[in-house]
Amino acid sequence: LACDCIEPFRPFIDEEIRNMSDMKLTSETKKKLIAIGDKSVSYNSKIMSIDTAADEMISDILRTMDTGVHEVKELKFA
Repeated sequence: LACDCIEPFRPFIDEEIRNMSDMKLTSETKKKLIAIGDKSVSYNSKIMSIDTAADEMISDILRTMDTGVHEVKELKFA
């Protein structure tokens, strides 16, 4: 389930990593990778960080599992 939850974000994260100039795993690179979670996306017509959108998406998945009611929410990359 964890892999399924992050899959919608992969294209954005992959693009961010491709745009990084230094691919050596230094402390600075690790900081840049962690900072990707602060980038903005639109989820459910609201602008929020990737971290927050992932939290909301997981909450939505759990709510769907509890209620059986699925509501499709749009994810857009800024």
